[in-house]
Amino acid sequence: GRVLRQAAGRVNHPREPGLVSLVLCGMGGAVGVWDTALSGPGAMCDSVAYVSAAESLLAGEGFYLFDGVPLASWPPLFPSLIALVSLAGIDTHNAARFINAGVFGGIVILSATWLFALLRAKYLAYLASVAVLLSPAMAHITSYILSEPIYILFSLAFIRIMASELETPNGANLLLAAIFAGLAVSTRFIGVTVIGTGGLLLLFQPNIRLIPRLKRCIIFGVVASAPFLSWLAYN
Repeated sequence: GRVLRQAAGRVNHPREPGLVSLVLCGMGGAVGVWDTALSGPGAMCDSVAYVSAAESLLAGEGFYLFDGVPLASWPPLFPSLIALVSLAGIDTHNAARFINAGVFGGIVILSATWLFALLRAKYLAYLASVAVLLSPAMAHITSYILSEPIYILFSLAFIRIMASELETPNGANLLLAAIFAGLAVSTRFIGVTVIGTGGLLLLFQPNIRLIPRLKRCIIFGVVASAPFLSWLAYN
């Protein structure tokens, strides 16, 4: 909690050049598209589930796998996004490819803007931002039809917004943090740890009396858990 509050204090006075961040974002997306241009996106067992569920959704049959089994072991957000992008006339494999390319760019720009806000030495912020852009691990994971990249993006957004919320409590950041926590768990079930982390940070937030803290925890928990609980009820 203290580390996040210290980070938020610096985030409130950002010094990053917006143009550089946008360029890095564009380069990140370009790397993602280029990396899968020749052979297409990679696929694993989870990839089959995401694509088949997206195709089932496009066919108006709901969230079902290729063998007719309901999509119960995976959250619905990534297949839903694939289906949504496919409505533009793109096949599901390329839809997933473009989604993760865009998410790569989002991760780069979110990381870059925060690094420029946190680090006093701008050259270190530049170096760290380029390191994210050229990360072999990020390039590899975004070249597959997997939900990890978008989960990372939502988790980063949650951390940054929660840091600001801990520094200067307000309803808008509280709701935004809850929304991104809900999006994280709607992408990967491990996102319940994001919700738990947010709840603990709010519960032990200093300089706020117990009853207001409990109210903020309840609001955060209800909003963040709503997508996950709705999916459980659907299944």
